[in-house]
Amino acid sequence: MKKNIRFKAIILSFLLIVLSFNTVFANNEVNSSNEKEVENEWIGVDNGGLNFDSSKNTETVDLKVYNNELYACWGEMNSNDIYKTRVKKYDGSKWIEVDNGGLNFNSTRSPIYPKLEVYNNELYSIWQEKAEEVNQIRVKKYDGSKWIGVDDGGLKFDLSKHVNGNLDLKVYNNKLYAIWNEDEGNRIYQLRVKKYNGSKWVGVDNGGLNFDSSRETYAPNLEVYNNELYATWTEINSMDITQIRIKKYDGIKWIGIDDGGLNIDSSKYANNSNLKIYNNELYVTWIEQNISHNYQIRVKKLVNNTNKLIINIKPEKEKIRVNEEVMASLSIDNVNNIYAQDIRVKYDSNLLEYIGPAKELEGIKIVDEKEVKKGELRFILGSKGSSNVINDKTDSIKLKFRGKQAGSAKVDITKGRIATIEKEWEVEEKGCGETTIVIEGLQDVNKSGEFTLVDLAIDFSYYGLNATDTDTNKYDADVVKDDEINDVDLKVIAQAMKNNPNYQPNKY
Repeated sequence: MKKNIRFKAIILSFLLIVLSFNTVFANNEVNSSNEKEVENEWIGVDNGGLNFDSSKNTETVDLKVYNNELYACWGEMNSNDIYKTRVKKYDGSKWIEVDNGGLNFNSTRSPIYPKLEVYNNELYSIWQEKAEEVNQIRVKKYDGSKWIGVDDGGLKFDLSKHVNGNLDLKVYNNKLYAIWNEDEGNRIYQLRVKKYNGSKWVGVDNGGLNFDSSRETYAPNLEVYNNELYATWTEINSMDITQIRIKKYDGIKWIGIDDGGLNIDSSKYANNSNLKIYNNELYVTWIEQNISHNYQIRVKKLVNNTNKLIINIKPEKEKIRVNEEVMASLSIDNVNNIYAQDIRVKYDSNLLEYIGPAKELEGIKIVDEKEVKKGELRFILGSKGSSNVINDKTDSIKLKFRGKQAGSAKVDITKGRIATIEKEWEVEEKGCGETTIVIEGLQDVNKSGEFTLVDLAIDFSYYGLNATDTDTNKYDADVVKDDEINDVDLKVIAQAMKNNPNYQPNKY
C-alpha cells in the first residue's frame, strides 16, 4: 500500500551569535575575583518574541539579510484565526514591522511555507496561499518601502491543480528560480521549476524534475554550487519507499547525479533533505530510518570524480512516450590516446526495444556488434587513425531505443575494456555509467482520455504536416514523437483503438 508521507518542516527560532569578551585589569594585574569569565554566551534579541500577537500561533520562519538588516518572515494567526504572512526587520537594536499588516494577496486565506530571497537588490517572498479549491504559489517583492506582487496571479503551470509541501527560492546566473510540487493529475505531484528575469516567469523543467513522473515528490530544496544549480527532494520509488534524489542544472539541462538515490539503505524511508556549502564543498543532510525504524540524521558530501576514468551513456532526453524513439550517446571521458574499446550495455528489454545497428560517429568504426542475450549488447569499436584518437570526453557511437511500455528503464554500461597502442585495461564498475529513460504512456489525440475513431480522423486530417502546423493546444496529433504526422502515428492510433475496451466496435 502506498505510503504517502509528508513532512512539514516547522522552524520556530533563529540564531544570532554574539561574542562577549570581558577582561578586567586593575593596577596592571588581572582581577583575581572568583567570578568565572564567560567568553561566549547566547543573548536574547527578540524582546520576548517576534509575534505581533503573543496569544496567537506562528509557524515556518525564514531569515534573510537584505540591505545590511536581518529580515524574518513567518506565518502568524490573526484574531480571526486566519494565518497571515508577516515580516519584520532587525537593525541591530530593534525589530520593525515591514509588511503593512501581512503579505497575503487575500486576507481571508492562510499562507504556509514562506521563504525569502534577495534578487536584484530587492527582497522576494514566496509562499503557498490557501484558496477555496486549491492552494496557489504567490510571490511578492520588497524594494525597501513597499511590497509588490510579481506572480501574475500565481506561479503554477496549471492554476487549477493542487500544490503540496515546501517550496524554495534561489538566485542562479542572475535569475531567480522557484521550485515547488504540483499535481499533474491523480495527485501525483511533479517537481516544477520556473525562473524569473525581473519581468516574467518561464518554466525550465521540461515538464518536471521527477526521475519517474508516475511517482510522487515533495520537500524540494535549492543550492548553487560551482556555477550550477542543485535541487534535492524526496521521491517515492517503485517499491513505495521514499528516496533522497538530486539533480543539477547548468543553465540548459537538468542531470541526475545521485546514482539512483542517496539513501544509505534504499529499503528504508528517508525525507527532508537540505543542501549546504561548507569549505567549498556541497553537503546534503536528511533523515532516514535505521534498522529499528528510528529516524537518524544522515550527511553526505559531493566528491568530484572528474579525474577518474568513466565510460558513460547519456540519452538525448530522459523522458519519451510509448513508441517514441530516442538516441543515447556512448562516450569516454578523462583518458587519452584511446584507439580501441570493448563495451557491454544492458537495457531493460521489457520497457525498451533496441533498434540497431548503432550509429558510428565521425572517425569511429564498429568492428563487431552483437546481442549477447536479450537486453545485453556488445560493441567492439575503434578510432580510425591518429586524427580520431579519443582524448578526454568524446562520443563514439549512438544507440537507438524505442519505448515499448510505460515505466523507468535502466540502461547500464556493465563492462568496459579500452586500449592505447601500448596497453589495455578493464574499466572498474564504478567507472561505468548508467542512465534511466522514463517511458510515459501514450496521449490520445483529442485528449479525451482514450483512443477512438475520432483520434484517427484528426490525424488523417493533418496527414503529411509537421507537428508544429497542427493545433497543439487542442490536439496531440504527433503521437509518435518524430515531428511529423505520418503512417507511424496512424498505425499506433489504430492499435490503441483496438486495445481500448470502451471503444464500441470492440464490444461487437
